[in-house]
Amino acid sequence: MELPEPPNESDCCNSGCNPCILDVYEAQLKKYQLCGSSPKSEAINAVSPTSYTIFALIERKQVNKSVCLYTFKYADCKDKKPNCLGHKPGQYFLLRAKDTQVCPAAFKKI
Repeated sequence: MELPEPPNESDCCNSGCNPCILDVYEAQLKKYQLCGSSPKSEAINAVSPTSYTIFALIERKQVNKSVCLYTFKYADCKDKKPNCLGHKPGQYFLLRAKDTQVCPAAFKKI
């Protein structure tokens, strides 16, 4: 397990999320402190629970009036290259994008 990267104070949206990104960081830090001396796993997760990872949007497909399918490619320039996307079903992803045209049809009034 790697030492978790602390989130920026601006990563907290102050809307009362449960768990908050700051709480997630504290939990990850405790896990690291408990098992930080154990051997590292060979799996390198592309998604961090405490910091943003850079992905490039390579395809946006309109499935129906209210659903879009997005395909992303890992585009971060860090030294370590991930070999897995470690997330569990039901977990949420917080996306921050520069593109304002997310899925225009999904936001039209029906």
